[in-house]
Amino acid sequence: MTSAAKIRANRRNALRSTGPRSLAGKAIAARNSRRHGLTVPVLDEPSLAREAVELARKIEKSEIGREADAAGHVLACRIAETMIDLKRVRLAKLPLVAAVHANPCDRATLAQLWRLDRYERTALGRRKRAIRQFAAQFAPAIAAARLARARLAKMTKRTQRRNLSDLNAAVAVTCPRQNEPNGETRMISIKRIFARA
Repeated sequence: MTSAAKIRANRRNALRSTGPRSLAGKAIAARNSRRHGLTVPVLDEPSLAREAVELARKIEKSEIGREADAAGHVLACRIAETMIDLKRVRLAKLPLVAAVHANPCDRATLAQLWRLDRYERTALGRRKRAIRQFAAQFAPAIAAARLARARLAKMTKRTQRRNLSDLNAAVAVTCPRQNEPNGETRMISIKRIFARA
């Protein structure tokens, strides 16, 4: 059981930790959250919300090859929101990083940079969790889309090689042999033709 002296000490300590009491102190504390605007959720800001929805659609199409259902769209919006948060934090850090490069001993700038670094770490953690949730829900669709992209890339490379060999054959027929500096003759490769241009 807690003693009466301990209860009195706790109450005295609580009176000292209630925040600013003067009007000037309260006004300063009220502006704390408006310093950089990074605590405002992305979807509450109309211009950022539109950007987040567009980015979410791009994430859906790039990962699963189509637009997702409502639950999948919510997960993609979380990823997009964290990516926009990261962009906002990094843009806010740019002038501070430049100021630190100009004067590495400025403690106030270093303190501001450290505070913004906390926001960046939080956004990175949120993004990682959102990506894991999205991947867990769409793992089969993502695997199928990646396989289709890999097959398409393989076919594209094969087609490019085929086209390049056909073009080399055409060049070999139409272009005469060229004398090399060491006296040898060889066919002009299409790669050398493009290198000259």
